[in-house]
Amino acid sequence: MELPAAVPAKVTRMQKSARHPEAKTEIILSDAELPPEALYAIEQGRKIEAIKIVRERTGVGLAHAKVLVERAARQIAEQNPRGPMSESGSGMPRLLLSLLLALVILAVFRHWTSG
Repeated sequence: MELPAAVPAKVTRMQKSARHPEAKTEIILSDAELPPEALYAIEQGRKIEAIKIVRERTGVGLAHAKVLVERAARQIAEQNPRGPMSESGSGMPRLLLSLLLALVILAVFRHWTSG
């Protein structure tokens, strides 16, 4: 059975693997083809759950799913730098602000108690 040229390559690969189940085919997905549930998990910072969802829904291997999730996570982090994923990053600005606040409180306390 010959398929028309307009049929996506993904469908063609799936049909070929259905005709020859012993032949191992590699399904290649782009970031845009990730399941919406996986994208939501990535946005929430739950990468392991996203990898599981990608593997269950698409049938890709662990390494391929991990690469796809990591790439999508980087893209989401670039688009939304204030999301939950950025909280696990460097806390240096928050630490410096806390130290500055502590110094100001200490200076005010010393000024009031010295006089």
